[in-house]
This record gives sequence, structure tokens and C-alpha cells, in this order.
Amino acid sequence: MKIDRLKSSKPFHFMDVFIYVFLVVIIFLLFLFFIIIPTKKNDESLGFIVELNGKIIITYSYTLGELTIDDSISEFVKKNETDNG
Repeated sequence: MKIDRLKSSKPFHFMDVFIYVFLVVIIFLLFLFFIIIPTKKNDESLGFIVELNGKIIITYSYTLGELTIDDSISEFVKKNETDNG
């Protein structure tokens, strides 16, 4: 009896389609808010920072290609640049 009803029913019900669309919208919004918008707003801040005892000693910006080394450790750091940066 249940098998006959299942065979004759639609493959997707309204709630199935609603849930799929809702999940796609949620995933898109999360992608938008955490990936696309922060990347566009903070292009200059993309990079990394190295801290030692709370003091910033090395910074690098991917978009600008700038490496900054604090003077107090510059004699201990070897900087080797290649064609790739």
C-alpha cells in the first residue's frame, strides 16, 4: 500500500524544492559575505603579519608585493627575491 503511493507520487514535492532553493540561497549569501565582499573591501590588507612578543616584525602585502622587515631584526633576516617575487 505505501509502496503504491510512493510509486504514484511526484518525485519532488513542494517542500523538497523549497528546502533545496533555501539551502542554495544560504550558501550563496555565506559565500558572498565571507569571501567576495571582504576581498573587495580589503585588497590592500591581504597578506600576513609576523609578531614577536606583541611587536610586528615582518609584514607582507600580496596585492602590493611589499615586504617590510623591522630594523631590529633586519640583520638576522636574509631576503632573497626571485622573478616570482
